[in-house]
Amino acid sequence: LYTPEDRAQGNPARAIRLAAAEGQCRDEGWRLRKDGTRFWSESVLTALRDHTGGLLGFTKMTSDRTERKHAEEVLQTRHRQQQVVADFGERALAGTDIPRLMAEAVVQVAQTLGVDYGQVLELVPDGNALRLRAGVGWRDGYVGVTTVGVGSSSLAGYALLRDEPVVIEDLQAETRFRAPPHLLEHRVISGITVIIRGRKRPFGVLGAHTRQRRTFSADDVSFVASIANV
Repeated sequence: LYTPEDRAQGNPARAIRLAAAEGQCRDEGWRLRKDGTRFWSESVLTALRDHTGGLLGFTKMTSDRTERKHAEEVLQTRHRQQQVVADFGERALAGTDIPRLMAEAVVQVAQTLGVDYGQVLELVPDGNALRLRAGVGWRDGYVGVTTVGVGSSSLAGYALLRDEPVVIEDLQAETRFRAPPHLLEHRVISGITVIIRGRKRPFGVLGAHTRQRRTFSADDVSFVASIANV
């Protein structure tokens, strides 16, 4: 079955006209199964004619190429993420100051992953809290002011405690740490938090968060970690 988007573009009438005029029409795109699920279709519509050339009808062969399409999308996403990291690294080496670099980091992470929020939380000098140093998507008055606790008293603190990236799919269901108020106030559900290393101790964390439940891939985590490493 054709999707509403296909019908808006004139299918299947367009495909029928093309097959009638040229003998065949090859097409690919998202289609709907009878149960309503989507799959990536690769189809060939062929015109059937009698011995005088009169049009009798059409045959259509459709193949499910969903796995191939997903594999292509994964490769494209990975390439785009790697290019963002490379460009970001070049700007860092060019001497961009730290506050500007952090501000750019959260924007790049949010835009590349398509999430609602990005944040850099810096470990304060006494090591007893982390301050929201740079962010995108947060309401006015949060960046530069908001602090969260260390250890299991916050997501960022838990990441530092574990010394590894932390991925959450449902913040409300978390039992590993207490959900920071600013995440709850912004209705955060899923996210990635990675450590920003320092010379003698961690500088803080870099995070990407979304209001919709989402499963992040290993490549997504690697991308955020690469930006943090820069």
